[in-house]
Amino acid sequence: MNTDIWELKEEYNKAEAVDNIDYKMVSFSLGGKDYGIDIMKVKEIQKVNKFTFVPNSEPYVRGVFNLRGDIISIIDLRIMFSVSYDENYNDLEDVIVLTVDDKKIGVIVDSINKVIGIQSSTIQTPHPIFSNINIKYINGIVEKDSKIYIILDIERIFGQENDIEQEPVSDEKIIDSGSIPEKTVYRTADVKTETDVNKDFIKETLKTFINFHVTDINEAWFFRRYDEWLKKRRESEENVQLSGVEDAEKFLQTFYSGNTGRFFDQASAQALMKIIPENIKGNYYIWNIGCGNGYETYSVAAVARKQNPDAAIKIWANDKDLLSISNAPNITVDRNSVPGYLNDFISEGTKGGVISQKLRDIIYFEYHDVKNHNPYPDVDMIICRDVLSFFDYNEQFRILSELFEKLKNNGILITGDNENIVLEGLDKYEEQGIVFYRKNAGI
Repeated sequence: MNTDIWELKEEYNKAEAVDNIDYKMVSFSLGGKDYGIDIMKVKEIQKVNKFTFVPNSEPYVRGVFNLRGDIISIIDLRIMFSVSYDENYNDLEDVIVLTVDDKKIGVIVDSINKVIGIQSSTIQTPHPIFSNINIKYINGIVEKDSKIYIILDIERIFGQENDIEQEPVSDEKIIDSGSIPEKTVYRTADVKTETDVNKDFIKETLKTFINFHVTDINEAWFFRRYDEWLKKRRESEENVQLSGVEDAEKFLQTFYSGNTGRFFDQASAQALMKIIPENIKGNYYIWNIGCGNGYETYSVAAVARKQNPDAAIKIWANDKDLLSISNAPNITVDRNSVPGYLNDFISEGTKGGVISQKLRDIIYFEYHDVKNHNPYPDVDMIICRDVLSFFDYNEQFRILSELFEKLKNNGILITGDNENIVLEGLDKYEEQGIVFYRKNAGI
């Protein structure tokens, strides 16, 4: 996002006109035409060049393949649909692994292109003129970026009613359900590393499962995490792709900032003390977006009050998690386990330690979604850790623009540890592991 704030606004206004995307497909080429498959049917992609031959099978069944212990059928769509192609079986083939009726099937295509997002209402009724494939196997036709895509109906092609018939594989061909004779099988070590399309699959499933969006803000972290994830999953012979919410949350484990969901530790508080100005006599306003259960807010409030005992500090803390924001004002703590900087702000309650009234009086907890209207005045500090990444690209533009406008000159913006902002008018700094931005007074 290397732009100034006015270009940012203009870009967002243009983006607002773009149709809402509610359907994503993996695009690929077959016989010189462009096709698509619903991304939710795609398990992963592979590059493979040898399979175990199965006698007496249909011509389009190229054989079976050992995919990390699963024996899957490999179907050549070019043969199945009578599409001409170069029969060079020594080359690596592009294989899309599909999940249909709880079965895994690999299909060979000419080339895999990219993940494409469209608006489902733009999909038109198929017509035979667009393809030499039987119309009953086509979900629809859609135009995107001046290309016509034929969307295949995978359920109709490979569903239970159209099970691919093939002879059972004898024990001479496959020793057991998890192994194939070494001379005929290419195992994980022989499979080419995933392409950028595989990364796109993970990006899309992160959106689908937990509404996490990979953009310029967090892509450096994403690429590092993808490499770590790929290595770990291959070593454990697990599927690289994300199969559900649990996998998506595991993928994000290294994304979240330090001290998430708990009080800042003493080291982080010391760093914050060097960021927040000292001995302010007038007003000092803070906006804490995505405050969650309140631990982050109380940590910042305690440091700000210690730095400025005579200032009129006011903190607006909001979150769209109703349960968390409802519990935040009344949390109880173990006095023996809180960091030292908080000791002066803990009182004894009937059920344990509670946040003292003198600290709670400067905080206003409220249920609020930052993408809606934000009625707050200009502020001296904004804490917005790990929040922007859970909005789509267009919303990130709009929210970042508003944060910039709400921030006073020389004001401070703190985002997540793995969120990077490149914006004209915001100067980047780091203090003992906390990355923050200061608004340039010249803007």
